[in-house]
Amino acid sequence: MKNNLFFDFDGMKFDTLKAHILYINNRYGINTVMSDYIGYNYHLDLIVNKYKPELNLTRDEFFEDLGKNFSTSIELHQDVIPMKGMCKILPLLSKKYTLWTVTARQTCGHGVIQYLLNKYVPGCISGVHYVWNHSEVGGFEGISKRDFILSVPGKKIAFFDDSPDEIRDTMDIIPSYLFDPRNIYKDIKGVTRIQSWEQIGEIFL
Repeated sequence: MKNNLFFDFDGMKFDTLKAHILYINNRYGINTVMSDYIGYNYHLDLIVNKYKPELNLTRDEFFEDLGKNFSTSIELHQDVIPMKGMCKILPLLSKKYTLWTVTARQTCGHGVIQYLLNKYVPGCISGVHYVWNHSEVGGFEGISKRDFILSVPGKKIAFFDDSPDEIRDTMDIIPSYLFDPRNIYKDIKGVTRIQSWEQIGEIFL
């Protein structure tokens, strides 16, 4: 059995921020910019409400719409490209490790994630864990990245994510690396930063 590596999806494997911004701006008739999204991984509804407070949009309302109308759309992901170096390093890692995708996206977006993985790194990812599942009756239910990582059998080598909150949540159970290619979190304390896929390759290959 190979040892396990765990990778986030958005901002880690694929640069999806522009696609998110385009959808949000078109959906809500606003003009958000990239700087609005720094540090707002799980609070995108706050950005919309900042620009259009009259909507009084709840978090559940926002993410239900995002799941149904953005995360399930291959068309809206056609221009999404891999993070620099991912297509080179990930296949090499897959020969040595069992690779997992762990994402805060909803289960309804499975088709889009599989489409992008199969397009750019086919056969490299052993499985995908989706934190959130939305039911029309029961609302949102979730299994955190931390809990999923704990449930995977075998030796767990490392977890990579572009969210400081996710890294802080897992660093006591697995070596956790904050992926920061844009050098956004250069002043953050108490976490281990990594800035490129090439650097991941240097450490783990």
